[in-house]
Amino acid sequence: MSCLNLIHRPTVIFDPTNKEHRQAVSTFYKTGTWGQINVNFLLESPYYDLPGMIAAKLTKYYLTAEFNRGKK
Repeated sequence: MSCLNLIHRPTVIFDPTNKEHRQAVSTFYKTGTWGQINVNFLLESPYYDLPGMIAAKLTKYYLTAEFNRGKK
C-alpha cells in the first residue's frame, strides 16, 4: 500500500446540513487555507469556484431554515 493512501483526504460533496462540513468551512474562513481540513470538497456544476459554491449552498440552507421556521 502506498503511504499516500494513509494521508489522502477523501473527496466528498459539500452538504450544508452536515455540521462537520460547516465546521470545516469555518476553519477555512478563519485560516484562509484548506490545509487543516480533513476532507476535499468536490466542485459541482454549474459552479466555478469552491468558496462560491459553498457560500451559495450555505445561503440557501440558512435562508430556508429561517423562513420555514414555525411552518408545519
